Amino acid sequence: LKGILPLILGALIMMTCTTSVSLSLEGKNLWILKSLPITKEEIYKGKMLFNLLLQIPTALISSALLAVRFRVTGMTLITLFVYPVAAAFAGTVWGLFINLKLPVYNWTNETTVVKQSAASFFALIFGIIVSIPFVGLIFFVGNVSVGVLGVAEAVGMFLIAAGLWSYCRRVEF
Repeated sequence: LKGILPLILGALIMMTCTTSVSLSLEGKNLWILKSLPITKEEIYKGKMLFNLLLQIPTALISSALLAVRFRVTGMTLITLFVYPVAAAFAGTVWGLFINLKLPVYNWTNETTVVKQSAASFFALIFGIIVSIPFVGLIFFVGNVSVGVLGVAEAVGMFLIAAGLWSYCRRVEF
């Protein structure tokens, strides 16, 4: 259980993504954002910063509590703090990416966007899908180092975030 704690926490963090619906929630008032004297990148960064301000403190507090409760040490302890933060970045940028791909601007009720949109669904399952191969490796390949695997996964998350951000920067909403 200690080995998969970072992956579980990261998956849970990625499932609480606000950026997957943040542009769509602008709805008919999207023209206000477009008319502001700021770039689209600054708008995207603002949406992502709000999400990160919710997720990173939550991830760090949860990591600290899990580390104390399960007496995690060594490389697993490092992974317990690094992976959820990396997952927060990847999930945040993934949410923005999927909202740019699948926006819903013509809604009549906010519930439609938040609970019933495709962007919300894909943002929700992203964390689970990304974590499954690594949890499988831990269970089926018994001699794999959990700490090294977690750090590799964290690096992968940061690379996913960087790649998706480079795409999002070029896309208009």
